[in-house]
Amino acid sequence: DADIEDMLTRFREGLAGIPGMVQEPAPHVAVCDETLAGPVVHVRPVASQEAFWSVYWQTNQMIKDELDASGYKPPANGVAIISSAKPAA
Repeated sequence: DADIEDMLTRFREGLAGIPGMVQEPAPHVAVCDETLAGPVVHVRPVASQEAFWSVYWQTNQMIKDELDASGYKPPANGVAIISSAKPAA
């Protein structure tokens, strides 16, 4: 799907701009699962021990920013409750 490929590209490019990332091993961005609600994307940055928390939080912020910028709306899962109980007499 073109939309998910665009999002993966956005995440890869976003990771490249985060200071403290190490290039080896390379960061990992991929679809790791498919659910009824849509694909589950795995974004794994790699950082030095000293920069770990900074990279962690900046990665989460980058993901949010990219989702907002793309206009992505999370799926809304509707639930229908069907009751077969008869009303009390």
